[in-house]
Amino acid sequence: MENTAKLKGYRPETAHGGSTCKVWLNDKALSHAKSLKHVTHSPEGFNWGYGGSGPAQLAYAICHELYGKDIARKVYQDFKWRYLVAIEDDSFDLVLDLAEFNAVHVLPLLDEVPA
Repeated sequence: MENTAKLKGYRPETAHGGSTCKVWLNDKALSHAKSLKHVTHSPEGFNWGYGGSGPAQLAYAICHELYGKDIARKVYQDFKWRYLVAIEDDSFDLVLDLAEFNAVHVLPLLDEVPA
């Protein structure tokens, strides 16, 4: 499990509803459609900068890629509040320090998740 992740996002000024927001995790584009197969918070798309449905959808997509679906379902809301709510800009390029998040939220779940 990695303790850092590169997260990059772009939201055109006209896309505050989320439909054209693009996000990459470790240089791989995240799929909104793929994330909707598991949770449906925001059918319109990903978003960030507040505590609503668009950031929840994005948080799930990120956590699914980082941790798999079983752990993602348990930690994505905490991930949203820890990392996505505070992003204010329409474009960002961040390196997330996941060490504390992993220690507090993910590692305790590893014994619970089926192999």
